[in-house]
Amino acid sequence: MVAWVSILLVYMMAARNALDADTWWHLRAGRWMIENRAILTKDLFSYTRYGAEWRYPGWLIEIPMALVEAKTGLGGVNLFSGLIITITFAFVYATIRGTSLGRAFLTILAAIVSAIYWSARPHLVTLLFTAVFLYVFERAVEKSFFGVRKFLWGILPVLMFCWVNMHGGFIVGFLLWGIYFLEAFINRLVRLWRNSWQETGMRRDADLLSLFVCGMFMGLVALFSPLGWRVFLYPFQTVSIRILGEYIQEWQSPDFHSLSAQPFIWLLVLVIGSAAFSRKPWLFRHTVMIVVFLYMALLAGRNLALFALVAPLPIARAFEGLHIRETLAAYFPKSLGKPLEKPAQDRPVLNWLIVSLVFLGCTYRSFLAWSPQTVATDMKGFYPLGAVEHLKETRPQGRLFNSYNWGAYLLWALPEYPVFVDGRTDLYGDQILEQWLQLVQLREGWEQVIERWQIRVILMEREWVAAKYLTQTGWCLSYQDEVALVLEKCP
Repeated sequence: MVAWVSILLVYMMAARNALDADTWWHLRAGRWMIENRAILTKDLFSYTRYGAEWRYPGWLIEIPMALVEAKTGLGGVNLFSGLIITITFAFVYATIRGTSLGRAFLTILAAIVSAIYWSARPHLVTLLFTAVFLYVFERAVEKSFFGVRKFLWGILPVLMFCWVNMHGGFIVGFLLWGIYFLEAFINRLVRLWRNSWQETGMRRDADLLSLFVCGMFMGLVALFSPLGWRVFLYPFQTVSIRILGEYIQEWQSPDFHSLSAQPFIWLLVLVIGSAAFSRKPWLFRHTVMIVVFLYMALLAGRNLALFALVAPLPIARAFEGLHIRETLAAYFPKSLGKPLEKPAQDRPVLNWLIVSLVFLGCTYRSFLAWSPQTVATDMKGFYPLGAVEHLKETRPQGRLFNSYNWGAYLLWALPEYPVFVDGRTDLYGDQILEQWLQLVQLREGWEQVIERWQIRVILMEREWVAAKYLTQTGWCLSYQDEVALVLEKCP
């Protein structure tokens, strides 16, 4: 009952409007690939980078996303994302050791921590595959890597093939493999130092070799992506874009004053507490995971979700076998030191009632996430729905300069107008993004940006200073509502 309730509670959190500013260009790319029956390898959606090579490692998830949207609407994309999240934390629950209530607590806390970055984008599959890889490696450690080598050689390369063609975060899979390989290698060196090779050396050498072969297979299948061998450079090229860290929130360090970041602090406090008060020493691999993923989370808030997946492992091990009642009895002997008057009894009817109530809650949440009315209401306050309809009706001539926040939405909702920029930062790089900032911040030379790209229509947020200034310098207001405005070059 505890396991089912835990997973259903995660689904209740995940069944929500998951559409964000980047969802749309994934849907647009997936739609194009379905219509043309080919993998997209160059930009066809902007005029600033039109025709440039663009091989995003995500076709294998973008196509299913577009199919779901075509068959069930945007609400179906929300439910599809919720399903991925739920499966992810089902693996987290299965990986954690300890009591049912302890596993449930850590799973739900990890879900709350990562929920800040639950959105309908391919990065969700990185969370899923990270959880699956952790489960497979943790179970393999228990049984020995050599003992399950055929399973590892079969399942992990297949998963890596899917991962490398779904999201650039596939590098996390190699990072996890490296941590387990490093632990096995260090254990081997320690045994050699202790001169115990005759006792366990042959099997442990086989474990090390099994892991090495598994890593080789993973590396080979990773080459089967649109980028080929360059796929290994892709994650590093993306994070090297300067503007990502300076202007895009998810690539900045977490704001610990924000309420949404508080659960991360709670989880971190539990990690520190487990290290300080644990009766068991931390395992080497868990220590390295915490150090590496905590470092990543402090550098970029989007990595909080990855840290939430690995943090429960050392916490659960620290408190495994620890009985709360016995521990508290040491501090409150008069009230808790006495034995229970009656032994605990199974109450299957009560269990079924609890599960049924939670299931009904999941059904209601699913309806809200799928409802077209709910989706439209959530979109109304952020996206330029009215401005898009205006542009479709009037069809002003000339190139469109657009807000970065709405670029991806325009690819999906207004495909007849190529965009200046959108969320595909790996395509535009600092060069185009700097020109975009030059105009919206009215830096020196912003007029040259307009002339260079022959911009005649501007769509941006109503409250931006640049929008107010442009209306006074040769740009006529064509449309305005509470969210956006459209400017056209005055005759």
